[in-house]
Amino acid sequence: MTLPVVEQNLHFLRQGADLLRRLDDETYADPGSDRPRAAGVGAHFRHCLDFYHCFLRDLEGGRIDYDRRDRRGALESEIHAALAAVEDVMARLSLIPEERADRSVEVRHDLAPDDGSVTAWQGSTVGRELRFLASHTVHHYALIAHIVRSQGIEPGEEFGVAPATLEYWHARATAG
Repeated sequence: MTLPVVEQNLHFLRQGADLLRRLDDETYADPGSDRPRAAGVGAHFRHCLDFYHCFLRDLEGGRIDYDRRDRRGALESEIHAALAAVEDVMARLSLIPEERADRSVEVRHDLAPDDGSVTAWQGSTVGRELRFLASHTVHHYALIAHIVRSQGIEPGEEFGVAPATLEYWHARATAG
């Protein structure tokens, strides 16, 4: 049986793949701004995939290092590469057994200060990291939704919206 939090991640990754299939490489790679370092759709997708790759790469060793991202440029500019990566991540996430959720892991992320006051490695669990990945993905999907809407593309009403927000919207709609 697949973990519910894995299913949630798979749901978001499927949403992303569905949007990617509706874009062309130019739209995907376009930062949509004259600002240097502006992030377009591709940059946000690549960033999300980087985090999934770190999680999957380091899971067996029990020390997930989100600071050691590959930042593969093709994932930022080529839809076929991004789609292949999404499909690979989905297949690998689907293999995580339910009993793995409570397994302890250590994680490192760039939010730790360099002054030594806080250790860069923090305790977590596989389930908690999967919840982080889902939340992180939804956050970046919200940015992607804004970008594609500015390009005249509708990503879907639920794309980039957190599950709790969707529940709130539904409750409001049925209450009145």
